Amino acid sequence: MPNSRSVTHVALYESSYFILFDDDYWISSDLPTRLSTKLDNLGSHVDFVSLGPNDQWFLKMQNGRVYYDIEKNLEDKLDKSSHDPRRIWFTGDDGHIVQYEDLSLSFHNISIDLHHKLNGRQKSLPEVADLAMGMNETWWVSFKDGRAAWSCNMPFKIDKHLRTVKYVTLDPVHPNYFMLQDDGGYRWSVNEDFDDDINSQNYTVEYMNPKNIRYTQTSIKDCFSNGKSIDDLRHQLKYGVKTADQIPSMRVVQTRSGNVWSLNNRRLWCFREAKINRIPVRVLDKAPSWFHRRIQTLKDPFNIRVRGLDQSEEDDDDSSEGDLY
Repeated sequence: MPNSRSVTHVALYESSYFILFDDDYWISSDLPTRLSTKLDNLGSHVDFVSLGPNDQWFLKMQNGRVYYDIEKNLEDKLDKSSHDPRRIWFTGDDGHIVQYEDLSLSFHNISIDLHHKLNGRQKSLPEVADLAMGMNETWWVSFKDGRAAWSCNMPFKIDKHLRTVKYVTLDPVHPNYFMLQDDGGYRWSVNEDFDDDINSQNYTVEYMNPKNIRYTQTSIKDCFSNGKSIDDLRHQLKYGVKTADQIPSMRVVQTRSGNVWSLNNRRLWCFREAKINRIPVRVLDKAPSWFHRRIQTLKDPFNIRVRGLDQSEEDDDDSSEGDLY
């Protein structure tokens, strides 16, 4: 039976994005280095991420812990507050909105109509549930009573759907957006990588022999995105310290000819080199946009070269996943 993850949260800023799913799995692309490192170290159980200008970011975990890298004036504001921050939303310049744990708000350099909406709302319940600020002073806000409001200058392609959405994310500096509809469907406009990451979440779980799975690259790095050595994982698998079921399942694509191709080449290398003969894989319903173009150039898809950290040739396709492996 096909499986599917549901998106629960998205953060957008220029080419960067973060996608959180309902099973705590997350995918990201082009995040600020310090945020990427923090996420790799913390692993799962993310609650909220926001992205801002000058590599600013805010991260909240499900246990309530917060982490951030923000400009000094905003950091000083948080230090002076008697309440911890619950959310921070950024504009495309130096504007921001902070929601504290008591659900009170503070704001700086936001659009006048949004300021009036929030300032008037704070005087009586219910409080703000979620919020998004986009380019050209567009905004969307939902409240705890289930109602929502948005700016009158919202682009028509977004505006026409806003009466039937649960959640909206806007990019502060680009016309990118993501919407979660009342019926559970999505609408978005971001980039091809984002398309691939959203579309690849419908899959079927099967067990396969790694020897029968092809690589989709000619070379891989000698470590995962969190810095752990692929040879260490190979050793753990070979000697039973870890089992295949303890490793996040690889994503694979099966072509019409029956050939199976891995989208997680480093994990495939570990399984093959450890001589594991049965692993769970996620067979995707749809291949990434780059897939067919790339496999046509591969002359020996059953072999791959391991390169050192100082050698940068092609990107590893699994480097943006929220997995430790």
